[in-house]
Amino acid sequence: MKKILLTSVAAVMVTIVANAKTAPYVSIHTGYTKPTTSLSVKEDGKYNLGEYFSDDFAYDVSGAVGIKLDISSMFDVRAEAEYDFVNGFVFATSGVWQRSHTTLFNAYLDLKNNTPLTPYIGGGIGYQWNHSSEAIFTNRTVYKSMAYQIGTGFAFNITDNLSMDLGYRYLWSLHKFNSDDGLYHYHTTNTYHQFRIGAMYAF
Repeated sequence: MKKILLTSVAAVMVTIVANAKTAPYVSIHTGYTKPTTSLSVKEDGKYNLGEYFSDDFAYDVSGAVGIKLDISSMFDVRAEAEYDFVNGFVFATSGVWQRSHTTLFNAYLDLKNNTPLTPYIGGGIGYQWNHSSEAIFTNRTVYKSMAYQIGTGFAFNITDNLSMDLGYRYLWSLHKFNSDDGLYHYHTTNTYHQFRIGAMYAF
């Protein structure tokens, strides 16, 4: 029964996508980013919450390619691959700077209405590389982990093909690693509050 249900749902989704009007697009975004890094240290089987590091200002620049599906008169669906670069944040207690490179696969829901503004919501999953100017906890300066994001905003159509948008998203990643002597286990969580402006061109 479960296989029949899953097969039926998959068939319906394939039919919807096959009949939907599609439009490839490219987009660029930039804006203000508020980063925070928290550290947990495991010693003798227990985790102790470490320091929080944050910077007052950072910026991000991103680009994406995707496809837009005109599913119904109520909403469109967008699927895209994105690269995001964050630079300019410094650990407050040490002066060590850090920058991040993130690749994401995102999905968005555009809510159609009778106004020039189109609200959207979405999320994504990907991978992040963090680079520090010097090693802090180990002899490594590069940390890699999975990354996730959720966001919302609204787009304003300038022409049939070009739109501008304002949005907010929450991006985060979790890194796990050991000290060089193997005595300590670290968990670092990087979070980014991103306030962004961007443009999208659909072909």
